[in-house]
Amino acid sequence: MTESRCLQLFVREPVAGKVKTRLEARLGREKTLSLYHAMLRRQILLANHCEGTLRQLWVAGHTSHADFADFAGDRFMQRAGDIGERMSYALRSALADHDQAILIGSDCPGMDVSYLEQAFAVLSSGQDAVLGPATDGGYVLIGLRRWDPVLFRDIDWGTGIVLAQTRARLAEAGYTWSELAALDDIDEPADLERLAAMVEREYGLKL
Repeated sequence: MTESRCLQLFVREPVAGKVKTRLEARLGREKTLSLYHAMLRRQILLANHCEGTLRQLWVAGHTSHADFADFAGDRFMQRAGDIGERMSYALRSALADHDQAILIGSDCPGMDVSYLEQAFAVLSSGQDAVLGPATDGGYVLIGLRRWDPVLFRDIDWGTGIVLAQTRARLAEAGYTWSELAALDDIDEPADLERLAAMVEREYGLKL
């Protein structure tokens, strides 16, 4: 029997001074906002091309922004709290109605449909969870078949130990899981320099 799948895209409303603020030291405020607009366009297109999947857009801010108009799914406002609390709530909500739920962000230029399908395949194989590691020590994707709040508690979000801490929480909760290939995400000015060719190709931004 085919299992129901939910793909959740976590984003911020694109407002100057509120998105990717660490990049402003390199790009300035307006160019950083332009980059974020491009990130959103790419990731919404990616989600739309993931077939056989319910799509949800979870927004920190207003869901009515014009950048979200092409999203082929439902839109929700993220709840209050830190990023862990917000992700935990969204995944719990999805798993109340679906067998599998995968959550991704907006800033991973190397993610493609094949990567998402690999993640869903891990869950379809019976594993409780799947992680897409980030090269900076975080993760770019998390997928679950069952929800446990411990996975998102006492995590030092935004640091290079998020992935290691999440692995520890998965083990603590008795989960089985697999990990995909590590991908780059874009958080710091150094990431822009290191990934300049990919940034230009995927987002149309020449540094």
